[in-house]
Amino acid sequence: RGVDALRSWQDWLDGDGEDEGPAAEEICRQLGSALEKMPAKPLSRVGRAAVQAAAKRVSVARAAVRETAETHGDLQRQAVAYGERAAHQEGAARSELEDRKAELVDARDQAAAREKETERLKEESSAKVEELKEAEAQLRSALADLEAAKAREREQAARHRAQVNMLDSLQSELEQVRAAAAKDDAQRLAT
Repeated sequence: RGVDALRSWQDWLDGDGEDEGPAAEEICRQLGSALEKMPAKPLSRVGRAAVQAAAKRVSVARAAVRETAETHGDLQRQAVAYGERAAHQEGAARSELEDRKAELVDARDQAAAREKETERLKEESSAKVEELKEAEAQLRSALADLEAAKAREREQAARHRAQVNMLDSLQSELEQVRAAAAKDDAQRLAT
């Protein structure tokens, strides 16, 4: 009976820990009841075996707790380092994003300024084209006036030549008439 209680105790110690509460109390009650009824020598052997089993279990549990604590500490340090790297990367990404945003705003402003300048130049160019058209019209009018003036000048030159020729012809006739009149006067005086 003591060996069966000890085996139940060891099975419980080696178990996965899910049988806590009422089952553990029952196993401890059975072991205690079996130990009370045993003579001293077998009691000391069963007691020693129970204590050794408990000590092994406590040792294994302590090692597992230590390992779990170390693993937890490592994982926590890794998590903190990862969090710090992530925060640093987020800060760097946010800074880069802000830089890109500022560059885009500058590019947008420059594009808007260039577009305004282009519009201004288009308006200025349109005004210059209008001025050029007006100047061309004035030039054509001036050329037409110049051609008309040249034509009038040619007409006046032709009329002047005609008048000079007529004047020369009249002068020649006048001299002939004077010569004839002087001849007639000389003949009348001689007669």
